[in-house]
Amino acid sequence: MSSDLTFSMCFLYSVSLLCSALSPCQRKIGKGTSLPELATSLVAALKGRDQLALGNILGSNVFNILLILGSSALITPLSFASVTHIDAAVLLLSVILLLLWAYTGRRERIDRWEGGIMLLLFGAYYYYLFINL
Repeated sequence: MSSDLTFSMCFLYSVSLLCSALSPCQRKIGKGTSLPELATSLVAALKGRDQLALGNILGSNVFNILLILGSSALITPLSFASVTHIDAAVLLLSVILLLLWAYTGRRERIDRWEGGIMLLLFGAYYYYLFINL
């Protein structure tokens, strides 16, 4: 068994233990479903395979939005009543920032400072969710 696979399995097992200690909540469950992508992208980035990390996340999002939501909507109409304006704004802002940072500048890449801003925005959004539970 490779060390990357062992790391990923240990990481996911540890996170699943942590998540099981938390109370069930849809947003917390949503966080847990993204952890495999996080582990894969971190391992790919650490190995210098930035395209794999980016492709993993973009492919996952396209799959989730188009195939999963599309399939679910075929079975039953989906209600967006629980999606707030803040949730939609954060989604829209993240897409705009991704496109802006990835396709502007000379290098067409997301730099470390931009990644830092993404992490700060993520932290601020989750802080907002936590205080408004």
